[in-house]
Amino acid sequence: MKKFVYILFLFAIMLGQFSFYENCQADTGNAFEKNAIRIVKKIDENGKVKISYIFPVNSEFFENNFSENEISVYKFYLANYVLALAKTYKKKEIENVFVSNCEYYVDIDGFGFSILFENQSAQNEYFGQNENGKNNDEKGKNLITEGVFVKKSYIKTTFPVVDAKSAGDLKTVCVLCVSSWAKECEISDQQKELVLNCLSKTKFIYDFSAVGNYLKSDCMYTDGVYTHNVFIKSQNEIEEDNEICFWVSYVDKGFCYLFVTILVVLGVFVAIVVLKIRKKL
Repeated sequence: MKKFVYILFLFAIMLGQFSFYENCQADTGNAFEKNAIRIVKKIDENGKVKISYIFPVNSEFFENNFSENEISVYKFYLANYVLALAKTYKKKEIENVFVSNCEYYVDIDGFGFSILFENQSAQNEYFGQNENGKNNDEKGKNLITEGVFVKKSYIKTTFPVVDAKSAGDLKTVCVLCVSSWAKECEISDQQKELVLNCLSKTKFIYDFSAVGNYLKSDCMYTDGVYTHNVFIKSQNEIEEDNEICFWVSYVDKGFCYLFVTILVVLGVFVAIVVLKIRKKL
């Protein structure tokens, strides 16, 4: 009988372990794609929020097709257009909000800027109730729970680049850069088209990062401190479906204990019945 009980409890523990491994083995996919316009949202352990907008340089592509001087001029124009965009956000600065200047992100080869919020309330106030920066990733508009022993609650919300027009507006930063650069360096129409064709393949990436792993997704990884949930869409995919999905996964310990208790009681009952039958025989 003791062995039977131990086996049942071992069964419950194995369910918990299954959930743990399922959550940790998510695919990173194309999370590190460099030809991408990125929106990176990071929440630290103190609740401070940082949202970064990053535009691709595509250094490898340019190194294979253009001279060193042409590349330098291209980077100069891209940095200036990104800085101009940052300044439009900086004009709206309020208390507990700071907008950085243009920065180069070495790891993903892009120019971008960040908006730092002292807390979530500051972010909501800065963007307003109907802006894309609103914190809807944690409060998703659809919550569906499934599973018996291992529960999964799915949270559906909107991709921060909400439609094709918004995607096009962001891509305009790069297109304007190409036009100015091509004019400055007297780039041929054929070469300019080569660059525009590269930009046409640009992806849009949303990287939601937070301390801990309470939120999960199909494409995720950890850097040792933050867990990154990454969502990748093309401009056409945004137009077709602008929803993304997080989930929270956990073992329903209460149900597991109840299930094990019922099995133990049932096992004891069966054992008593078997013993009584044997005595009569």
